[in-house]
Amino acid sequence: MPMMIVSNLALAASGVTASLLLLVHPAVVVLVFFTIVLIDIDLLGMMTLWEQRLDISAFIVLAMSIGLSVDYVLHLSSHLLSVRHLPLEERMRQTFDDMGA
Repeated sequence: MPMMIVSNLALAASGVTASLLLLVHPAVVVLVFFTIVLIDIDLLGMMTLWEQRLDISAFIVLAMSIGLSVDYVLHLSSHLLSVRHLPLEERMRQTFDDMGA
């Protein structure tokens, strides 16, 4: 079971990275990739800290939380890149206002 989870996470990460490279600026890809890796490490670390077994229900919750974090980070970075007519600080403020953060 753990080997299957690692292979699924690796396949998901490679798919997200490949689609990001085709759609967005390469610097944003690197930042999004590291953000998602840190979220994954945090989730797995908290599961270890709480001594949570990696059963099917934990895997489903883990997959959903990673999927939502990927979705949120990608939408934030995409919106930040789409607002080009403002300085960076204003673009960040506009992005967070529009995205509901």
